[in-house]
Amino acid sequence: MAQFNLEREERKPLLEPAESDMEKNNLAFEPNEEIMQNGYNKKTSETRETKITGKKLLVVGCILTTELCERLTYYSVVANLVLYCTSVLDLTSSTAATVSLVFSGTVYIIPVFGGYVADSLAGKYNTILGSGLIYVLGLFLLPASATDFQEWFGTDDEGAAYDLNVETRKIYFFMGMTFVAIGTGGIKANVGPFGAQQVDDLGPEAVQSFFNWFYWFINAGALIAYSGVAYIQQNISFQLGFLVPLVSMIIALIVFVAVKKQYINTPPGGSILTDSFGVCAATSCQGFDHARKHNGGKYENVMVDGVIAVLRTLPVFLLIIMYWAIYSQMQSTFFLQSERMDIRIGDVKMPAAVLNIFNTLIILILIPIMDRGVYPLLAKFNRSPTHLQRIGVGMILAAGSVIVAGVLEIYRKEELRTSGGIQQELGRRYI
Repeated sequence: MAQFNLEREERKPLLEPAESDMEKNNLAFEPNEEIMQNGYNKKTSETRETKITGKKLLVVGCILTTELCERLTYYSVVANLVLYCTSVLDLTSSTAATVSLVFSGTVYIIPVFGGYVADSLAGKYNTILGSGLIYVLGLFLLPASATDFQEWFGTDDEGAAYDLNVETRKIYFFMGMTFVAIGTGGIKANVGPFGAQQVDDLGPEAVQSFFNWFYWFINAGALIAYSGVAYIQQNISFQLGFLVPLVSMIIALIVFVAVKKQYINTPPGGSILTDSFGVCAATSCQGFDHARKHNGGKYENVMVDGVIAVLRTLPVFLLIIMYWAIYSQMQSTFFLQSERMDIRIGDVKMPAAVLNIFNTLIILILIPIMDRGVYPLLAKFNRSPTHLQRIGVGMILAAGSVIVAGVLEIYRKEELRTSGGIQQELGRRYI
């Protein structure tokens, strides 16, 4: 959850470097405007500790491993969500796509509440751990909804199968997805800032580098999920395919707790969200100066300046809504499109969800190149791109992906009219 550092001497607003995710949601704001224009505040980083100890590497490594396992878990759940809904729960394709989109939307709303709980009540560590336990509860229900209990218990004396009907499977499934959404939302809000907190004393460049590698580990987990786990779910069984994320999340919690005593923890000190709304309310529609202490308000200048800085960035992040509208199609309409294309490469049936790995592969390749090669080289020539420039390039590429998908759909439907298309078995049904 975004927080203001009230102990800094600078009094101007700043947008500190943050994660750009599948996940890109955990932005940390501090009072200095320089970073928005030039990237790093080099003067500040020179005054901070620069030594990276083995203890620090262990702590950061555990957090990154935790995130890898958690993201592997999450993407294993959503990779074949549409296929599971249509093949096991007997939902229509449109309903299955809606379920996928509603779940994804919920996952991105819950971090607001997860951040509030961490900031005001429980602290980041406790919130991450508690969310992880809720997560595991949901992951127990998912394989239960997919299990063929008749194989285990057979039939009764009258020949009736000891098994769950479709409606009962739906109950198990939607209960499980609810717990998963709560769990992943609570973790998403806090694990990135919690990790950055561990390297904050190394300066802004270390924080930026942490988030780059944090995002790399996110996509490493996604790569495993969309290739290996999706293959198991589609071509072997959902029962086994849903056990993998359960085991992965248990490993994530074990690794996270293993170095508990080594973490840098800050106690809850009130929600920045509550304080921000308080600043806005204190203006009384007469300008932010009315909220400042020296003008009779109750908020320090640094707090008011921070709120102003956030509000100035809102036009940028309103545009990001469009980016996420595109991104969410990969797990819904793009998946439905891939279901209706020939997924065979030779004699091997590739997972329909495998198209998502192109997104993760390019990120896994580019992050080390950009972090260790391109950006330092540009910095030497004083040509470092601003955050807005980087975002703009990403949006252009995202728009291009939708154009490509649209053109592909035109040709796919034309092929369907001329040849009748193909028929193939995915999960338990023929497409």
